[in-house]
Amino acid sequence: MGIQAGDITDLVNSTLKDLGRNKITDIATDLTSYVAADKLLQKSKVTFGGGIGYQYNLLNEDDGNARNAGLFAVDNINQVDGTLTGTVPWRHLTTGMAVEKRQMSMNLNTNAQVVNFVKEKRYQRIIAWVKLLEANFWDGPTSSSDTDTPFGLLNYWLDYDASTGFNGGNHTNFSGGPGGVDTGTYTDYKHYTFNFTAVSKTDAVRKMRAAFVKTGFKGIPGTKPISDYKTGNAMGIYTTYDNLYQLEEILESQNDNLGNDIASKDGMTMFRRVPVEYVPYLETNHATSDPIIGINWGCLKTACLSGEWMRETPFAPAPNQHNTLVSHLDTSMNFVCEDRRAGIWLGAKSDPMSD
Repeated sequence: MGIQAGDITDLVNSTLKDLGRNKITDIATDLTSYVAADKLLQKSKVTFGGGIGYQYNLLNEDDGNARNAGLFAVDNINQVDGTLTGTVPWRHLTTGMAVEKRQMSMNLNTNAQVVNFVKEKRYQRIIAWVKLLEANFWDGPTSSSDTDTPFGLLNYWLDYDASTGFNGGNHTNFSGGPGGVDTGTYTDYKHYTFNFTAVSKTDAVRKMRAAFVKTGFKGIPGTKPISDYKTGNAMGIYTTYDNLYQLEEILESQNDNLGNDIASKDGMTMFRRVPVEYVPYLETNHATSDPIIGINWGCLKTACLSGEWMRETPFAPAPNQHNTLVSHLDTSMNFVCEDRRAGIWLGAKSDPMSD
């Protein structure tokens, strides 16, 4: 028995009742906001490349030739090979939508139409895609055998360590190192870490201060003959609500003239003039470890295969269903942090992988 118009819930809901025309309330999104997706969907955060993956170059050593010398000193000049490369493979995201030609015909009657049916289906599709992108960014693959999921922060680029300092090395699940760069050999590719117990000035805040100062690499004075990958210096701090509200209360305690607003500092918390942002995904999935993540968006970006960023295919007939039209949305990409020591840092109460 074929599916009839009355059996298609979405079609009935979008055509029959003459209520709320051309408006719809979204209760399909699970989180109050998608912080990473909002950043990553800005085209300025996407860098394009070709080949079988994204490759970047690292300069690990100077040449060691500089010295203090007296008159008639004998030259001692050596050449040092100080470069290496990091590589991340492409990962592929896909989604799609299907409509039946006759569904669209039924929805064309302007007197009966409540919302545009195709626009509704397209919006449903992007909701699912954004949810996936958010999860991919903060977490990433749970093991090295996962060859489908992009390299996210907490399961790849960031490595938890309870010690304070540049201790973020090779992630437990990826012993070869991020981008194939073994931090056991190339220690300058480690990122900053710390553990905290309390969100207080003498614990988490003090360690955040140190993270900011010690990851602020400015490079050699003067103009470099070769450009680096850094695109600006846009810092961000991202954490759970459990951490954020305590930072807000610390901020309130510093000010004796708050007026009549009992939550006057909510939504205004800054750390070294950088907004501290609540990340619902971290709250939902990492409430035990309560991570505080620093990101320099000039060092962390989305690498995308040229021509494959959110590429939408035109509607085409589905095989064996001549009245069904299908459209796909495809992306070939991965997340990349070329400079871990200046680009990212992680503070947490415990290992986020254990949440």
